[in-house]
Amino acid sequence: MFKLCKTGLIAAGIACSATAAQAGAIQDALSGAKPLFNARLRYETVDQDARPEGAESVTFRVRAGFLTAPVQNTTLGLEFEWLEELV
Repeated sequence: MFKLCKTGLIAAGIACSATAAQAGAIQDALSGAKPLFNARLRYETVDQDARPEGAESVTFRVRAGFLTAPVQNTTLGLEFEWLEELV
């Protein structure tokens, strides 16, 4: 009976230390994160011989997010995109 309890306590201690190690790895990944940012202003026009009218457009795109530091050769990226037609 004592041997079973001792094994159970050892297993619980390993589980607790693994959880603490995982929390530390996540904290390290987030503290080493790199911000991502990209903005683009774009003008497009089209003039086709078969069509009597042309077309033009001005758009503005912003991408923002972050990339975590590697943990066990794996990174996590999160990115948002916003696109607005100006003209």
